[in-house]
Amino acid sequence: MPLPPEVHIKTWQQAEENAAAWMRWWGFADARVTPTGADGGIDVLATTAIAQVKFKAAQVGRPDVQRLAGARGSANNRAILFFTGIGFTKPAVEYADRERIALFEYAMSGEMTPVSSAARILLRNVEEREAAVVRAREEAAAAETRAAEEQRATAQRAAERRAAVEREAVARRAGVADAARTRQASEPEPPTERVAATGRDSAGRRRPEEGAQRSWESD
Repeated sequence: MPLPPEVHIKTWQQAEENAAAWMRWWGFADARVTPTGADGGIDVLATTAIAQVKFKAAQVGRPDVQRLAGARGSANNRAILFFTGIGFTKPAVEYADRERIALFEYAMSGEMTPVSSAARILLRNVEEREAAVVRAREEAAAAETRAAEEQRATAQRAAERRAAVEREAVARRAGVADAARTRQASEPEPPTERVAATGRDSAGRRRPEEGAQRSWESD
C-alpha cells in the first residue's frame, strides 16, 4: 500500500479522512471514518483500533485522552490513537505513556508526528515492516537474477557440449576419409592395368600386337 498522499487539511472532515488513511498505512487495514455523532468521541474505527481526531482546538488534555480510553470498553485488544493539529498537554502525554495510547500531531499537509511512546513504537513497527518488504523484494530480485544467470550458464554449457560433439564428429569423418585415401594409395594396381599402361606383362615381356595375340598366348 502506498503512503497516504499529501493533503491540505482545511476542515475537520479532511482531518478525519487523513487520520483514517494513515491508520490504514500503519496496518489497520479496515480503518474508516465513523458517522457523525458516534458515541464516545470515536472518529475513526477499525477492527483492532479506535481513534479520535481534534481539529483546530486547544491542546488536548488528559481528560480527553481518558474519555477515549473509556470508549474502548472491554475490547482491550484494540489500539487507541489520538490525533490533533495543536498538540497535547504534558499530563496527557504522561497518561498516554502509562496506558500505551498512541498520540499523534498532524500538520496541515497531513504528515504525522508521534508524540507518545506508543506512537513511536507503532511507527517503528511500521518501519520494520516496510524494511522487511524491501528486503523480501530485493531477495526475490536477487533470486530471479541468479536463476537467470544459471539458466544462461546452463544454455552455454549445453551449446559448448553440442559444439564439442560436432567437432568430434567432423574429426571422425575426416579420419575415416584420410584412412580410405591411404588404403587406396597403398593397394597395388591390377596386372591387367599394368600391362595396359606399360605394354609389358608381369614377366616383363612386351605385349604383342593385336594380330599376334594368339601366337603370343601359345608361347
